[in-house]
Amino acid sequence: MFILFITLHVAGFVYLSYLCGMKTERWLPTASSCTIDLLRFPIMAMVVYLHFNIAVNGFYLHGVEQFTNYTPWLTAVIRLSSDVFGYIAPPFFFMVSGFFFFYAQDLTPQFYLKQMKRRVFTLLIPYLVWNTIAIVLCLVRMMPSLSFIFHDAGLIQVIFTPLRLLRTYFYANATNGIFVFPQVAANAGIMGAPIIMPLWFVRDLMFCGLLAPIIGWTINHTRGWMLCIMAAIWYYIQTCWGEEAGWPFYVSTALFFFTLGAYFAMRRIDFVAIMSRHTSFIYIYALLAVADWLTPTATINPFIHTAAGAAGVTAALAVAHWLHTHFNITTSKLLTGSCMIVLAAHTIIMHDLGKLILTLTHWPDTPPFILLFYITIPAITITLCVATYYVLQRFAPTICHLLTGGR
Repeated sequence: MFILFITLHVAGFVYLSYLCGMKTERWLPTASSCTIDLLRFPIMAMVVYLHFNIAVNGFYLHGVEQFTNYTPWLTAVIRLSSDVFGYIAPPFFFMVSGFFFFYAQDLTPQFYLKQMKRRVFTLLIPYLVWNTIAIVLCLVRMMPSLSFIFHDAGLIQVIFTPLRLLRTYFYANATNGIFVFPQVAANAGIMGAPIIMPLWFVRDLMFCGLLAPIIGWTINHTRGWMLCIMAAIWYYIQTCWGEEAGWPFYVSTALFFFTLGAYFAMRRIDFVAIMSRHTSFIYIYALLAVADWLTPTATINPFIHTAAGAAGVTAALAVAHWLHTHFNITTSKLLTGSCMIVLAAHTIIMHDLGKLILTLTHWPDTPPFILLFYITIPAITITLCVATYYVLQRFAPTICHLLTGGR
């Protein structure tokens, strides 16, 4: 195990050094920009399926597990979609965010202040608005008149203090926010996230933005070796500590991949062109993804799973670039524009939608129908989010801008 650990580290460092040492003749041509845009919505859809892993988390209605007939092939299919493919989303979005934060500008004090002011409107305000919406909805669910719909809401306790409210917005779990869930207190975990859990990405992205001067200085004065140290720290935390590490598990991902994207931008490296020229990245990811898929309970799996997540970013960029250049496939502004609503709203909608469908129908507890349920509920959720964005954009642009930050 130790030899494997060292081997993966060395391979990762060689690969990282290879990328950092290459430059291209043109600075982010249109094809590379279109490739990044082409991936935004599909990878955001992966996030939705990542959070609907019913084979692991189950699906409950009135406190009763609805599906029990999980055959090995069904569990494998769900895990491939939710765990293996979905894991590439955070590295991709943090790397792209770091790249465009530093893109085409030197990090002067004036530019940094301009970026911070911009992110108040593009990140902080939508972040606060969406979490406020979630808090209000949670309070509405607890109303006695709605207990026949949300029967389990009566188990939630409300303990309001300024500190608990702050944690609810930024770093809460099942016991330390203003909403306390005693029925799951034993499994509350140590992860801290806002009440809309996927918005931990936005929270940590804002944190990375605040550290931009330090990140920029580090890139300018360490010539890339600090990236290797950050990669080692990230890989160690992901593999040896896992989610039990709490906030370091998520912050390490944010800082490393945001800094990696910043490095590409400050060194004027067209990373999309580099990755698209080497189809070996696709084969490497395919091997790692299959190995990850086939070893879910093995001791070695965290090492493979983490490596596959990083390699998946390069493979996704290579495939998207090939689709764009060979078939002129481009993205839809409607889809890319709706990503913020999909990220923020899907956890609000998805499980209640599933419960509603199960209440209205007699859904069979058979593997094909469980798979259909797994595919359908996130798909409908994504469609509703995109439709909401379209309606708001057309008829209430001010509200739409408030919810999406104008992205």
